[in-house]
Amino acid sequence: MKSLAPKSSLEDLHVDRLLRTLLSDDWIFKTGVGGMLVAGSIVAGLYSYMCIPIVVALWALIIGYSLRCMRYKMMNPDCKLPDWGDWGDLFLSGITWVALQTFLWVMIAGIAFGIMILCSAYAIGTKNPVESNIDVILGCLLIGFIYFMFSVLSAYLMVNFAQEENTGAGMAFRKVARRILAEPLKYLSAYFLAVGIQWASFIVPCITIVGVFLLPSAFFIGQAASAAVLGRAWASTASTENEGDKKKLDKAS
Repeated sequence: MKSLAPKSSLEDLHVDRLLRTLLSDDWIFKTGVGGMLVAGSIVAGLYSYMCIPIVVALWALIIGYSLRCMRYKMMNPDCKLPDWGDWGDLFLSGITWVALQTFLWVMIAGIAFGIMILCSAYAIGTKNPVESNIDVILGCLLIGFIYFMFSVLSAYLMVNFAQEENTGAGMAFRKVARRILAEPLKYLSAYFLAVGIQWASFIVPCITIVGVFLLPSAFFIGQAASAAVLGRAWASTASTENEGDKKKLDKAS
């Protein structure tokens, strides 16, 4: 008898196969290169603030590689880690995304600051201390909610940018929001899994003294794995969206 249990939102993403294929072929060399870039950015940042351009350049390469990993995994969930190569393309993709994200997060920070100013002004004008505290708490909760929603949206804007490889794709809020709202459980599950992988890649090496020395490579692996999960979540709904568009066209005709 066929089971009537609901299908897991991540079941059709093949997460286990997705992550297993990352650690195949010459993954040690590839993650080693990524770990060296992460370590180099940390050392440069700690050495002097004058090295900030070097830090930005190294992170542009790391982010560019994550974008490439997203692109590869969207096309084939069984593909290995992409090769390091065409460094100019990696840098250009990464620095473009860094610029977009900086602009967007500055905008969100401005909105959050405005909300705090309004809540604080209203709280000061309220004579009742209980109501003042409630206003501040509600303001903080609203800011937290806005941050979370934008964080999810930003993650999939990155995937859309990786897929289309143009600046407009990184600002396609309407398209990305529509895709997320179509299957929120799948997208949120993939987002939380990606965040969990990133945190685990940082916490697990820190548990042991020896693991700390492997932290840059472990963090890089976490970045690549998170990018792969988000990429597959996006690709898994592409066919559904195309079928929906086809039905609309047929109905209109």
